[in-house]
Amino acid sequence: KEITNNWSEYRTMWTIVMFDMPVATKQDRKNYAIFRKSILELGFEMHQFSVYKKFSPNGERREVLEQNIKTILPPKGKVSILAVTGNQYAKMKTFFGFSPTKPPETPEQSMLF
Repeated sequence: KEITNNWSEYRTMWTIVMFDMPVATKQDRKNYAIFRKSILELGFEMHQFSVYKKFSPNGERREVLEQNIKTILPPKGKVSILAVTGNQYAKMKTFFGFSPTKPPETPEQSMLF
């Protein structure tokens, strides 16, 4: 049976985490590694170096995700959390050289759980 995607692109959300952390000392590198591993465990995937993204079917789930990120913030560095709707995310253009590529499709529900 084929699963259809009934989610509204205006209700679905993408959470984007961007971070810049010092890596000068051994402790700095350890903090970086712990933070990166923690966001991967929350289900984020790398979009670019130090930029990670995760799909949420609605704003409420995204808010919970943001609260989870706040609990794992490292002692140094800068972490930014950006929320965009599925519709806004779909308008993103990514370039590899001169060739634009489409953003990934909104995940099917079966892929989320």
